[in-house]
Amino acid sequence: MKKKILRIAICLMVVTFTLSVIPVYSAAQDNKININTAGVEDLMKLKKIGPAIAALIIEYRTANGPFKNIEDIKNVKGIGEKTFELIKDNLTVGTLPE
Repeated sequence: MKKKILRIAICLMVVTFTLSVIPVYSAAQDNKININTAGVEDLMKLKKIGPAIAALIIEYRTANGPFKNIEDIKNVKGIGEKTFELIKDNLTVGTLPE
């Protein structure tokens, strides 16, 4: 339990630091959330995504680079098939550079 709380605290610190250094871009594209540019507030607009999972999404993309497709979000701990099915129609990765 203590490890989980510590991990969430670290994730929130990473998000806070990221938001203070990098400008937050509007994530809407055809009413979809761009998971490569969305900040915590935009990610929390998705069903079943709270601040902890939003922080994990940002942590994952910071560590691994941009998501190549929306299915890649299932690599984030806490996002399984059921959650993905609820949010997939509201996700985009935008246009990725080649």
